[in-house]
Amino acid sequence: MLLSAIDTITAPMVSKRKPFDGVRDFTPITQLTASHNVWLVGPSFSGKTLADLVTAAKASPGKIDYASSGVGSMQHLAGELLVRMANVDLTHVPYKGGPPAFTDVIGGRVPAMVSGMQGAVPQIKANKVRALAVTGKSRATVLPDVPTVGEALGMPDYEALNWQALLFPVGTPQPIVDRMAGAVIKILQQADVRQKLVEMGYEPIGNTPTQFAAVAAAEQKRWAAIIQAANITSD
Repeated sequence: MLLSAIDTITAPMVSKRKPFDGVRDFTPITQLTASHNVWLVGPSFSGKTLADLVTAAKASPGKIDYASSGVGSMQHLAGELLVRMANVDLTHVPYKGGPPAFTDVIGGRVPAMVSGMQGAVPQIKANKVRALAVTGKSRATVLPDVPTVGEALGMPDYEALNWQALLFPVGTPQPIVDRMAGAVIKILQQADVRQKLVEMGYEPIGNTPTQFAAVAAAEQKRWAAIIQAANITSD
């Protein structure tokens, strides 16, 4: 069994080697959670809002950098989605993970960043970075005062969520899949589990294998279009 993330779907699509297909080569069990990404700026950026960042980028095309945890990561794709929907030219600076990206944003070497919620919240609460917007269609429970990208820029269709899930190898017998899904869904329905996940920045999901299969297929199709249009490759 694999504890996976949306990167299980997106990462193979940015690789020229195409090591596996994140949908075709697995049997879905259940989507555990979903979580926002966050648009952040460090102390070197004087603007206060995401609209300020977009305005600055339009005034200086290609000269405003934003960091992510790597090429083809959901944070990178969230940035590329904004570039296309807002018709703005931001320069992507990929890092090998979130921590080194935070180091450079906090240090003022890169003005902006897209981060996963779990890495962002401690830095936001420590006032080391400023949250501009979250990437879901509704606000994040853990950051209720931070607007969505849709609210900040008048783009209600903008959405770039992370999610975590459980997968079996393709061909796993359905009774085994259903038994595991049922057990995990019951755990996700427990109040203490849900509360802990929300505190960490996750939204508990717990859908059926069929429902999760539909979500995964839709996500693969959606992000494949962005990856192809932007010619994103990790090789």
